[in-house]
Amino acid sequence: MWGIVAACTGIAALAVLAGLIWLAAVKAQTPRRVPNTELPPVPFEEVEWTSGGAVIRGWWMPRGTGSGAGPDTAASDAEGSARAPETARPGSAGPSRACRSSSDAEAARSGFSDPSSVRPFAFDASSPRPGSSGPTSARPAVVVAHGWGSNRTRMLRYAVPLHAAGYSVLVYDARGHGDSGAIRAPNGLQFRDDLISALEWLRRQPGVDGGRIGVLGHSLGGFAGVLALEANAPIAALVTDAMPVRFETMVEAELRRRRLPKHPLRWLIMRIFALRSRIPWETIRRADPVRVLAENRAGRRVPTLHVHSIRDNFIPHAELELILDGVPDAAHLLVDTEGHSRSNQDPRFWPTVLGFFRKHLGDTDVPPENLQGQMRVPSSGTSG
Repeated sequence: MWGIVAACTGIAALAVLAGLIWLAAVKAQTPRRVPNTELPPVPFEEVEWTSGGAVIRGWWMPRGTGSGAGPDTAASDAEGSARAPETARPGSAGPSRACRSSSDAEAARSGFSDPSSVRPFAFDASSPRPGSSGPTSARPAVVVAHGWGSNRTRMLRYAVPLHAAGYSVLVYDARGHGDSGAIRAPNGLQFRDDLISALEWLRRQPGVDGGRIGVLGHSLGGFAGVLALEANAPIAALVTDAMPVRFETMVEAELRRRRLPKHPLRWLIMRIFALRSRIPWETIRRADPVRVLAENRAGRRVPTLHVHSIRDNFIPHAELELILDGVPDAAHLLVDTEGHSRSNQDPRFWPTVLGFFRKHLGDTDVPPENLQGQMRVPSSGTSG
């Protein structure tokens, strides 16, 4: 009798423990929704499109006359074509233009697209190469991608200086973040798919040179940028800042943020992540930025630059060392700023990043000497 009671008690205790671990995993996989509280201090439009069946909302900051976002005639399934007033408040749903990715139906089932099912991008051989003039109205553009638990407002610290340097800039909220639609189980591969959807939207815009699109990704946004290279995304130059390269590092960082124990939750939570996201474990294992960068170096050779702070206490700069172990000649910059989100405050950051983009995207109409004193950081750019 007592044996049965003890067995039942043990089973109940295990069930409670399993439930607590599951709840901890769900909590760790649920990013905080940070509202967009500021607007870009430059002319912009509220825009939207879809990724994985959810609405993605962003700010489009074009440069030059005629380079604003007009009706998306290239997308046969586009929805709407009204221009949003520049006074639209953060989080407003419209008016804005939207386009729907053809892979949405498949991606909506799991929140991500397997690399083998992502539609490869077809490049037009006649597209201007970096440094060429191309169509008179075509300009280079940069997509800025945020990280876990952040939003587009916090990316203004990158977007505004890039715009001042002459680039048209697109910033957006990934699914489950800011003002964009929800996703059941946010994950790193979803960030890749959201970035690809942003690139699809951007390359259809009038005035954008589809052969001169750069990406600047912070943290998980950089992770997304690297994985997008494997899908042959139209990225002419990629900058990552404070990028994690291992899923274990991402999980450990989030557990520290949530003040949850590393052991044994890290291993268990990674498996629960895969289960909730419906992502095959082999797919997660292959989502390795070091492998992708090594293959890129040997094949397509998209230029990349990797920035990390030696005092990043959230994603340690050991992640950058892993990249250099796999790709010893990878362009990189170690900065000396406090925390995970202040690399741009290092005096070497903007000269290095803008020099990299100018080399690989071509010159803009803003001479470098005119940028002195314009690299000020918006107040929202101190975290996230």
